[in-house]
Amino acid sequence: VMQKIKRSPELGYRVVGFVDDNIDVSAVQTVSVLGNTDALPEVIKNEKINLFTSYHKNSFISPLPKEMEIFAEAVKALETYASTHSQKDLVIGRNLLDRINYTLSLVETHYLFLHEKGPRRGWGSYVINTAPHNGMVIEVPAPLEEWGALESATWLFTSMQCKAMAVGGTKLSINDNGASNTFQNPFTLFSTFHRTLGRRNILQIRGHTAKSIRVLSGQRTTPSLGKT
Repeated sequence: VMQKIKRSPELGYRVVGFVDDNIDVSAVQTVSVLGNTDALPEVIKNEKINLFTSYHKNSFISPLPKEMEIFAEAVKALETYASTHSQKDLVIGRNLLDRINYTLSLVETHYLFLHEKGPRRGWGSYVINTAPHNGMVIEVPAPLEEWGALESATWLFTSMQCKAMAVGGTKLSINDNGASNTFQNPFTLFSTFHRTLGRRNILQIRGHTAKSIRVLSGQRTTPSLGKT
C-alpha cells in the first residue's frame, strides 16, 4: 500500500505510520513503526520514560506565539480529520506539526499521537481519537510528579474512548522562573491544546504528593518528631 501511495503523489496522500500485529520493519522502510494493535498504553509508557530521561533543570523552553498558533491550527486540522477522515486535513496537520518539531503517528488505527522530536523542550504529548465515543478531553498536567496519574489517565482514555488526551511535557517546577508550570503559565502548548479542544468537558487526572497531602490536611510544614 505504501509503495502505491509513494508512486502516486497526485493522490495527495502521505503515510504517517503503520501499526500491525505482524510487523515487518523492512516493508515500511522510512515510516516509523509504533507497535502492535494493543500499542497505546505501551506507547504512553515509553513516552513517560522519554520524559524522565530528557528533563533537567531549566530545560523547559517557552514556545513563541507563532509556534502556539501553528500548533493550534494543526490540532484544528486533526480535529476536522477525526470527524471527516479527509486525508487533506491529515496532511495539513502533519505538515504544521513538522514546522514546530513534532511528529504525528498513528496508533491502533484510530489514535493520532502528537509527540516531540529531539531535542525535547518540555511541550508535552497529545492523543486525538478519530473514533471517540464521547467529547471528553483528559488532561495530565503533572505526569512526572504525581504517581499513577498518567497510567490512570491512559486507562480511562482507552476504556471510555474519549475525544483526546493531553500529557504535560516536564516537571511543573523544572524552571526557576515558573514557565514550566502549566497551572500558572497560559502560554504553553498544553494550555493551547486545552483552549482549542477542551474548554468544556474536561477531566483532569491528578495524584497526591507528600506536599499536597500536607496542604490538604492543613499542615503547611512537616511536623517535627515528638510533637502532636
